[in-house]
Amino acid sequence: ENVGKKLVNSRDALPTFQQLGMTVGKLLEYGQMLVKEQENVKRVQLADKYLNGAALGDANADAVSEKNIYGHQAVPN
Repeated sequence: ENVGKKLVNSRDALPTFQQLGMTVGKLLEYGQMLVKEQENVKRVQLADKYLNGAALGDANADAVSEKNIYGHQAVPN
């Protein structure tokens, strides 16, 4: 708590922190997991962009806005 106040403009001695027991191998493993997750995010964004721009992506937008689905007027609730 209040680490920022202890580090900036402090007259007290610098705080000490416990050494983490994480190896370089474990850090690399976590880094690779982050890279894979970012690739998945990009893939999903590209798929969404493709589907939104596809020839049939907005083909029925007027029918949906007019509630005229498959040539029949939608029944109001």
